[in-house]
Amino acid sequence: IPAERCGDVFHAYLTPAEDNVYGAIQQAAVRDHGDATYSILFTPIVTGRYTLEITDEKNHPIRSSPIMVGVSPAPASVTRCVVTGTGLIKCSAGTESAFVIDGRDAMGNRTNVDSGDSFRITMTGPPAVKGGDPVVVKVDRVPQEDGTWVCTYMATLAGAYRLHVVMNGYNVPGSPFRVICAPGPTLIENCTAK
Repeated sequence: IPAERCGDVFHAYLTPAEDNVYGAIQQAAVRDHGDATYSILFTPIVTGRYTLEITDEKNHPIRSSPIMVGVSPAPASVTRCVVTGTGLIKCSAGTESAFVIDGRDAMGNRTNVDSGDSFRITMTGPPAVKGGDPVVVKVDRVPQEDGTWVCTYMATLAGAYRLHVVMNGYNVPGSPFRVICAPGPTLIENCTAK
């Protein structure tokens, strides 16, 4: 805030805009730099639109107050991300299964799909042949408009699988998940008589 002299007293309040139902009114700290400039410091917890109201010591608004402020989510926090869906615990061989990753910042706000958060998903299962390497299952991830990712996969062998959801080198809560894959439907063309 530029002022005519230093030593003035200012008050600042951050108030949620009408469409921001979860935000809270917050008093901001005003710092006098001693050179007729001031800084306003605030740490909103909830994303959304806010009104920043700045008043002088007599509670008169300064020129250009109020100011609209937009608060965006911080990058996702691995400890606050949520992974849900039946595809985390069970599936059937040959049938597509799904789960959802919900990236959240340290305050619990949903992150944007384009925020650059890097989730790495790997799924391994029983070996296709006895003594062989574990089967690797491809997992596709599709961003959604609401900020979540829908992940789909299709296991082809019955058995126990391990599904890892890792963000920036760390497992999200619950990962690795143990997925039990049941045998798929019986297909007559795959049956043999002995």
